[in-house]
Parts: sequence; C-alpha cells; structure tokens
Amino acid sequence: MPNHRLAGFSVLLLSFVACSDSEVDSAPDAAAVPVPIDPAGSFALRSSIALAALPTAMTQVLGDLTAATDGPDDPSRYLIDLVIDRLPDGQIKTFATSLAPYVASYVTLRIASAAPCFSPGVRMLVDGLARTAQRIATIEHIEIDRAGRMERTIEGLRFDTVDVHLADVGLPDVTVSTNVHVAGEGIVIGAHSAAIAYGELVRLGFDRAVVPSVVTAARDLAGALNGLVDCSKLGELIAEAIGIGSASLYGGACTVGLTTAAAEIYAQLPALGAPPLTLTVAGTARAIDHEGDGRMDAFEDGRWIGTFDGVTVGAAVFDGTGR
Repeated sequence: MPNHRLAGFSVLLLSFVACSDSEVDSAPDAAAVPVPIDPAGSFALRSSIALAALPTAMTQVLGDLTAATDGPDDPSRYLIDLVIDRLPDGQIKTFATSLAPYVASYVTLRIASAAPCFSPGVRMLVDGLARTAQRIATIEHIEIDRAGRMERTIEGLRFDTVDVHLADVGLPDVTVSTNVHVAGEGIVIGAHSAAIAYGELVRLGFDRAVVPSVVTAARDLAGALNGLVDCSKLGELIAEAIGIGSASLYGGACTVGLTTAAAEIYAQLPALGAPPLTLTVAGTARAIDHEGDGRMDAFEDGRWIGTFDGVTVGAAVFDGTGR
C-alpha cells in the first residue's frame, strides 16, 4: 500500500524548495548595485554650437552679397554696374554709365541667355554662408585623467557633411584645459575658453562645403560667381544695347568684375578673426558605462552653455565615445 505520509512529506519538501528558489531569485543581486563612475580616459568628441547672433561684420558681408539680387532690376543692374565699373576710363565708360538703366532693362529681358541661375545661385550662396557663420561644429578629442583634469583638443571642423581637419589646411589644433567631476549619473565639465579664428573658419566652410554645392566645379566665391554668369554672352548683350565697344571688352570686364566682387567679400572675413574671437563654455553630459565596470565608455546628451564674443550661445550639444 502506498505510504501516504511519505508522499505528503515529498510534496511539502518540493513546495519548500520551490519557495526557496523563488526567494533566492527575488533577492537583490550584489553585482547590479551601481558602481561609482570613473570618467578617466580618452574620448572622441563632436560638438555643435549655434550662435544666438552673428557678429556685426558678418551681417555686413551677407548684406553685400545679397545686394547682387535684392534690387527691383537685379541681377541685371548689378551685373551692368559691375561691368561698367571695370571698364577703363574714357568715352565708352562715360557713355555706358549714362545708358546703364536702359542697358539693364535690355539685359533683363534676355537674362536667361546669359545668367539664368545667377539669382537663385546667389541666394543659395547667401543662405549657405549664413548657415556656416551661425554654427560651429567641431571634431575633437579629450583626455581626462584620474584627478579630473581634462585636456580638450579641437582638431577639425564639420560643415554640413564635409569634415575638414585643421592640419590639412595648415591651421593649428586648438587645445584648452579644464576640469571634470562626476555628478549623479553624469559629468560636469568646468568653464574653459578657446580662441577661434572665426573669419578663417567661415571662409573654410564656405569654400569647402557651400560653394561646391552651388557650382560643382567651383572652389571659391570667384569661381562660383563666374560659373553662374556667361560673361561672353553678357558682353554680347551689353555691346548690342550700347552700340559702341566690343563684346570682348564687356565680357572681359564682367570676368574681372565678378572676381573683384568676390575678393571684396573675402577681404572682410579675416577681420572677423583678428584677433580671434573667444568661445567660453561649460558643459554637462550623461555618463555611459556599457561594461558595468565603473569606467565611463561614452557620454551622451551633452549640453554646452556659454558665450561667443560676449554673446550668449544658442543651442549647443555634444557627445563622445571612448577611443
């Protein structure tokens, strides 16, 4: 006969074991206890800082470039004035100056044959220059030691999707020092300042990213403007309208005029960075420990606050990954 007493004991034992396993499973795992983060290490960093306002000189540069298309009879009048200004002094220049309004009207009706893309192209150049001037995006690395000292080195710039390393264009890396401390699940980066050659930065981004996006073969503003105008055809139109002077005379003046206009725009840019403008920021970020070993492997959701040339910066973000 079955031993009912032994069977009952077995059920009781199994119940006890099951309960015991459940209690063990629900017990806190000592390994899951957060380990204090150690931020020491080497990290690749990308930052993007939007300026809340442009330097006054930069606003003037944008205005000068916009002037090519903002008049009621532009771009024809702009191009006619530019050509006449480059003519040699004499009877032809005097006559052409007096007929400028008539010539502009004549060319406007035929502008599609000489510069159909000039107005939209210039607007794209203006928008791209403004975008480049308003945003500083960097490629950099930082080194943090056990004592919380940090060395930050800006080694390149990102313009839209174009990366440019400073060493490749003959510019020195920008290195500054500060300190880092842990706060909760994040890090706090102390205030530090960097001297930024702003004019050089703007021109670099404009030439490397903006200009080729408007005129593929162009590498600078002079190339872009000349690519947007068929100076030979424009010379023909002006010669037809004025009645004196050769098409080659006006066509040559067009080429020289566009090149000179570009040089005048560029001449204003170095002044923006002489002396360099000062960027002062402090930051916070969320520390990431992928391995669970207490070492910071990356940081995310970084936010900079600070000023650029004394003006409060706008949206400013960064993140980094271990190297």
